[in-house]
Amino acid sequence: FDSAVDKGTTFYFTLPLKQSSQAKLAKSKAVHEKFDWKTKTILIVEDDSFNAQLMMEYLVKTKVEILLANNGLEALNLFKIHPEINLTLMDIQLPDINGFELTHMIKVINPKAIVIAQTAYAAEVDKKRAFAVGCIDYISKPISRDKILQLLQFHLFK
Repeated sequence: FDSAVDKGTTFYFTLPLKQSSQAKLAKSKAVHEKFDWKTKTILIVEDDSFNAQLMMEYLVKTKVEILLANNGLEALNLFKIHPEINLTLMDIQLPDINGFELTHMIKVINPKAIVIAQTAYAAEVDKKRAFAVGCIDYISKPISRDKILQLLQFHLFK
C-alpha cells in the first residue's frame, strides 16, 4: 500500500484468477483424449457396484481392456487365468479376503505384478501396510478422474 497524510491510502492486491468451467472442461477433454491404452489390461477389484461403475466410466475412453472382480476369490481366479493383466486396482475393504491379503497372494503368483491400493481409509498405517504387502502405489477415495488417469498412465508406461 501507499499512504500519504491528508491524501489517503492506495492499496494494491492480487487475486487468483479462476479458470472458467468451460476452459476446465476443454482442458479436461484434451487430457483424457491423449490416453490410449488399447494394448493394456487392468483388473479392477471392487465390491461396491457404484465405485466399480465409476472407475469403468473413467477408463472407457482409454480403450483399456477392463476385467472386474467383485470380491477377492473372483479377483484371484481372474488373475490366474489372465496373465496379460498389466495392473490391478485393489480395493482394500472386500467382503471375503481383504485387499492386503489378496495383494500378497497376487505377488506370490507374479512378483512383478503392479498393484495399486484404493481405499476410503487414508490412514498412514494403511498406506504403510499396502506398501509392505507389495502395492506400488496408493490412492484414497473418492478418486478423481484426472488423478487416477495420471497415476495409471505413470505406472502402465514407466
